[in-house]
Amino acid sequence: MTTAPATSPSEEIHEAGHAHTSPAQYVMIAVILCVLTTMEIALYYMENSLSHGILVTALLVLAGIKFFLVAAYFMHLKDDPLMFRRWFIIGGIAALIVFTIALTSLSFQDHRFF
Repeated sequence: MTTAPATSPSEEIHEAGHAHTSPAQYVMIAVILCVLTTMEIALYYMENSLSHGILVTALLVLAGIKFFLVAAYFMHLKDDPLMFRRWFIIGGIAALIVFTIALTSLSFQDHRFF
């Protein structure tokens, strides 16, 4: 009776064709995050020379890019099964919708009592 040799979970993942993120890739993502943060700080200091809408839009776009990079690489979502990524995205969208509704309802409050 022959038995198959036991393989570790990391070997099974590599056999399936999903290579994990290398340390060099983590360093590259960290450098990209530092550059994006520097851009955010520079935008903040250019507050008086940019219109409010452009400033807010640019800061939100940079924050969104940083969020997705952190979620994909440092939270290992890019290596997770598709089902887990979908649940994460659905939860994020639901939280964004609830947050938008809450902020919108606050803007319609009667401010006579404040």
